[in-house]
Amino acid sequence: MKIRPLLPVSLMLGLLLTLPVARAAEDGAKEPAEQTAARTALEKVYDEAFEAADREVFDAPALRAKLDAFLAQYPQDASAASFVGNYFYYVESIDLGQAKAAWAAFADHANPKVKAVADKKLALAELIQRPIEMKFTAADGRAVDVAALRGKVVLIDFWATWCGPCIQEIPNVVAAYNQYHAQGFEIVGISFDKAPDPAKPNPRHKTAEGVLAFAQEKAMPWPQYYDGLHWNNVFGKQYGIQGIPAMFLLDKRGLVVSTNARGPKLAREIQRLLKE
Repeated sequence: MKIRPLLPVSLMLGLLLTLPVARAAEDGAKEPAEQTAARTALEKVYDEAFEAADREVFDAPALRAKLDAFLAQYPQDASAASFVGNYFYYVESIDLGQAKAAWAAFADHANPKVKAVADKKLALAELIQRPIEMKFTAADGRAVDVAALRGKVVLIDFWATWCGPCIQEIPNVVAAYNQYHAQGFEIVGISFDKAPDPAKPNPRHKTAEGVLAFAQEKAMPWPQYYDGLHWNNVFGKQYGIQGIPAMFLLDKRGLVVSTNARGPKLAREIQRLLKE
């Protein structure tokens, strides 16, 4: 299955959403061939959804029907949480209201890992009912207070320099900033980069200075939050970020109107919100 690019290569589907390496039942028994075949068929459907989402012709009800059918037959399948998490991601790319309904629909699922994914999303739904409060000193020393940006349209971009999908999205984000910044559009970056460990050198790990150098190279002039904590990023934990890029678009009141404002949708939503 091609995974919608929401997570780093190192984790792919992240913490709760990791696809199992072994296709065996939890008790160690070999799973039925029918279950393996059903999962493979659903993975193909997700491949098609991956392509359709990029073309913005994604059929959410059709995917949901096939997901529900699979889970009805195999509720404890080891890949259930990853399928549900990716379904959430797809729906978020369409409409936040639809996404919230989807999150609630899985809140009482019999599979505890599916329920955990839904619970994190419902916690986010509760949090974003109020204007976003986010205040910090950026990696370059700038004071950042999202509350002070009320009256402007703001993108909060959870990303990292090691995240391929994040990097692929950068030209789109930079173009939006260049086109709409003068009209009242701001961006705040939240870096999920991991601080280097001298005992375990890794070229993927970056200091704050390394993140700033990368941002400068990519013509990203907006402020960047950096704490070097990787998936334990303070704001990532606060907002239940399970995969990146996660792009929260705020209206002029500071309310989240999209949690997945990527691709062509970003410019359209910015235009709409600036007119409000």
